[in-house]
Amino acid sequence: MLIRSLKNKMPNLRIYVNNPSGILKKDLNWEGVLEENISRFSDFESSKNAVSIGIHTNNTTVLSNSGVRVWIDLLKFEKRRLLNEDEIGELKESYKIGSEKVILGGSLSISDFGALKPSLERYVFQNKNSKIILVPRESPNWFCRELDGLNYETDKESINGNKNFMIVTKEGILDKLYSLCDISLVGNSFPGSNNLQNPLEPAFYGKRILVGKESHDWNKIAFQGLKESGLLKCISYNNPKFEENLFNELVREQDSEQLKVQQDSAKKFIESMQGFGDVYANIIQKFLYHDLKDWDKKLLMGPPSWDYEYLKRNFS
Repeated sequence: MLIRSLKNKMPNLRIYVNNPSGILKKDLNWEGVLEENISRFSDFESSKNAVSIGIHTNNTTVLSNSGVRVWIDLLKFEKRRLLNEDEIGELKESYKIGSEKVILGGSLSISDFGALKPSLERYVFQNKNSKIILVPRESPNWFCRELDGLNYETDKESINGNKNFMIVTKEGILDKLYSLCDISLVGNSFPGSNNLQNPLEPAFYGKRILVGKESHDWNKIAFQGLKESGLLKCISYNNPKFEENLFNELVREQDSEQLKVQQDSAKKFIESMQGFGDVYANIIQKFLYHDLKDWDKKLLMGPPSWDYEYLKRNFS
């Protein structure tokens, strides 16, 4: 989203991104960036017409050259290309999804699945016509061993669709899989670390979202807003009745009118937070032309000094 805004603001800007996995390239293609406009590079050209972007994993910032840091979480609210009905239908067909209720867990750590497994097993036992899609964050083979003896299949083999559990190992597909589910289980929250999976991806498709704990670090604003909308619900992992509470939430039939209210509220919240791609593009342009105040640089560092409303007022 930042790359798109930067190119709209400065069409001739060269953007360098350190991303060896290839997933970013697929994402750029998905967002409409032509193949001929993407190439590998070995040396960074330092000038007013070039910017380097990277991810700082300790505080989730985007780095522009070496002087500006902007908080990445706000970029996750930006508009994105979602699957249309035909594309969702094609995805359903490829994963052999019919009319059954679908629960999607992703991307799940080993500790996530260890906590979720008892409730999911119980749910499948009582709801034979259901599908549990698991997207591992790590060690797919471990997930296979944990499901040994249960009704499961993986996308490494030919999918026939008659299994209750499906392990998806394909990279870069999780954001699209949310379009198929009825309930999403947010990774790294059962129990996981504080670096919880982005809950906005299922929210863009209006899906019910379950987490095992509150977010105090990454994606904090998103979690708070989606919780207030009602679309996201926390089933506390620290509660002694966690397994029972999670099972009850999985089997609960959501009132369609209530869900529509929650979806509309979540949509309104997300839209209210959009626009920071352009804000950051303006900031980076000022930095490249040496027109950024020291005070503004300090604000860009993120919490606790971070004031995103100030940034929007002064850089929109």
